[in-house]
Amino acid sequence: MGQNLVIGSLALTFHRTCRVPRAQGLVNDLPAGMGNFPVFRVADYTGKAPGHWKYGGHFFPMYPQEAMWVGFNRPQSPVALLVGAGMVNAVTGKKLEPKLIAGKEQNYLVVPPQPWLDGFKRSEGESVFQFVAAELGKGETAEEQILGTAEFGGIQIGVHMPKIPLIPATRPREHVVGGDYYGEFLSRGVKSMSFTPRDMGLGTGGAIKQKIYPDPYLAGRTVTDVWAEEPTEKLYVYIVHANDFEAITGQKPPATPITYQFYQQHGYPWFGLPDGSWGDVEGGGKPIEDLKPVSGGPDLVNAGVVKPNPMTQGIW
Repeated sequence: MGQNLVIGSLALTFHRTCRVPRAQGLVNDLPAGMGNFPVFRVADYTGKAPGHWKYGGHFFPMYPQEAMWVGFNRPQSPVALLVGAGMVNAVTGKKLEPKLIAGKEQNYLVVPPQPWLDGFKRSEGESVFQFVAAELGKGETAEEQILGTAEFGGIQIGVHMPKIPLIPATRPREHVVGGDYYGEFLSRGVKSMSFTPRDMGLGTGGAIKQKIYPDPYLAGRTVTDVWAEEPTEKLYVYIVHANDFEAITGQKPPATPITYQFYQQHGYPWFGLPDGSWGDVEGGGKPIEDLKPVSGGPDLVNAGVVKPNPMTQGIW
């Protein structure tokens, strides 16, 4: 078990968080990470893990309707990442392919400067639709709605290493909404938060303010001048229903999902990035905009029942 996946000097972390409300025209600030999902190797659980999981893959547990985001540390050498959810490219809303596409329809992330990814990239409002877990076969995952399959689930990541020496770009620093700068990337969190296994996929929740930055390393070069044409690494990260997790690992699953009401009641911070001068890629357009959200989101009618922390007051 570990708290992250490491490829060279790049570390990926998968963070539990509260699900944000979804309503027409509402774009939420960034919710904090409420602890990492524990990540396990499929190879350590042969005979108990589902047979279709790849031996070299990894997995972690989620409850249906639970939200998450993926964090990227600052590696020594920049990398380009293709990110899929059930083989749907999270940037374009198209089927995930191993080829990098640059320019207006950029289909990948570049780390740095990209610090994290909270969801499927929208073409509206410099925002994403939050990653929310849904059980495969229920019709709520992006995979089922866009590809018409309930086969893959989980998260797929292609890592393209640079072909030429690159100096890591800067990245914007986060700040608490309404407050001062809160620190570097790793501080986006609340550190005081204490059978056939069912595969889970990712569908959409509410909108969150977030850009996908254009590739800063091209500088007049082509994408194949800078990045390896094929992924150096392909990561398969499966998501298992939290209630089936103990049958595979012998360990108890994490506590139940953090609700929006719980988050507000405890006064946890919301975050933003001072990246107004930074560009944003086009995003997925209609395929992503047309996704029906995962059921059971926060109730906007009752969202104000709990007295909000002054730091978060007025966000909605």
